Formats: sequence, C-alpha cells, structure tokens
Amino acid sequence: MAPAGIDFCGSAFVYDVGVKSVVLAAKRSQQHALTRWMSGAIVQRLTEGQADGRTFDAVTWPPTTPDRVRARGFDHGELLARNVAVMLGIPAKRLLSRRSASSSRRNAQGRTGVSFVPIVPWTSAVPSRVLLIDDVRTTGSTLGAAAQALRQAGTARVGAFTFAVKE
Repeated sequence: MAPAGIDFCGSAFVYDVGVKSVVLAAKRSQQHALTRWMSGAIVQRLTEGQADGRTFDAVTWPPTTPDRVRARGFDHGELLARNVAVMLGIPAKRLLSRRSASSSRRNAQGRTGVSFVPIVPWTSAVPSRVLLIDDVRTTGSTLGAAAQALRQAGTARVGAFTFAVKE
C-alpha cells in the first residue's frame, strides 16, 4: 500500500538479510559502484512491463540528515536518485530540504517524525510529475512526508520507488 500522497509505490526487493547487507555496505563505503548497481535494480523493476504510462518530469529524494552526510561524506539517497535519473534519461533535482528536528512533528509516542520543506527553483516551474527514490521503505512515513512537501509546492503526481521494502 502506498503512503498517503503517493500515487504509486514500489520496490525492487524485499528487505531481508542479504538485501540489508547490500544497503549497509553501500551506505558505509565509498564504493559507489554498489549504489549504481542498486539504482540499476530500481530502474529494471520500475520499468518492467511499463504499459501504464508512468512518466516523470524529475527524480528527487528525501534528503538525509546533515549529520549523516558529514559522517558518510555523501547522501546515499541522492546518489541513488541521480543514478536512476541518468538511467531513465530525466533530470534529477533537489526539490526537498529536511526540516530541523525541533520543527518536525511529534508522533503519538513522542518521537520526532521527519518532515520536509519544498525547494522551489526560481529558474523553473515545480515539476508536475515527480519520482521519489530512496533505499528502504519501512513504515512509509519518510516518503509520505516528502510527497506532502512536493504536493504543497504544486506537484500533481508523486511516485515512489525504493531499493527494498520491509514487510
């Protein structure tokens, strides 16, 4: 089931022990060839039997925290999204900014939920059809928050695809 605000949602794999090791290796290493392979798996699964007219104006990602970017030296989701965009032949655009934890929502357990704000480019219109790319979907709350921000900016259609999904 797709998170709220997302028109369709899919994943290349189910998150199991083997897939978890691939995701962790890609996040913890500078071996970007593994991220390119993950992106290829996303594109292959996304485009299989694509007779439903899924077309996009841009690919984007829900950005990770600044602390994680500093620790790793890169945003893993951004690398996935940029690779997917190249493989699909459409532009990758940074359309979201992560809101600070102090301004994010709190859920029923008191934990802070992720939220995003749209980055509206001054030089062009907000893309009408956006594909969100991420590595793993667990509850779908990150993708849902990203979709909400994109819709606030004027995006009409939001699709989401991840490398893996936790069932």
